[in-house]
Amino acid sequence: MTEVTQPRQTVVFNFWHMANTPELASYVQALFANLQFSEFPAALNPIASSAESTLPEDTTFRAGTAAVALHRLGYDEATVVTGYRHSAGLAVCDTGDAETYAAVLLAEWMAYLYRDSFDLARWMILRNKLDRAQVIPRLLPAWQLCLPE
Repeated sequence: MTEVTQPRQTVVFNFWHMANTPELASYVQALFANLQFSEFPAALNPIASSAESTLPEDTTFRAGTAAVALHRLGYDEATVVTGYRHSAGLAVCDTGDAETYAAVLLAEWMAYLYRDSFDLARWMILRNKLDRAQVIPRLLPAWQLCLPE
C-alpha cells in the first residue's frame, strides 16, 4: 500500500430506492426495539432449539427476528411458527391463507433489513410475490413502507 501524499477527492453515496426510505428504517428499528427472543411462543422453542444446533447463526437470527416481528404484529402462535420455519428455510409458507403468506414474507423482509442492508434483487422477489395480493389491513403500515406504489 502506498502512502497518500496529496489531497484526493472522494465521492460517497448512499443507494436510495423508493422502498429504502428513512421512514422504513425508522419503522424497522421501532419494530425490533429491545429485541428479545424470549418473546417466542412456547411452541416455537423446540423448533428454534433444533434449528440452532444445525443451521448457521445468521439464518437462525434472521428467522428469530422474523418470528418476533410476527409476534409484535399480533399474529398467533401458528403464524409465528410458520414464519420462523419459512425464514429458516425449514419449510415453505404454503398455508393457502393469503394473510399468513403476506405477513410471513413481509416479516422476513423486515428481519432481513434489520440485520443486513437493502438488496434490490430480494426486494424485487418480494414485490413479485405480493404483486397481486390484496393489502391486509393489519399490515398496512409495513406494506406501504416495504412495497410503495
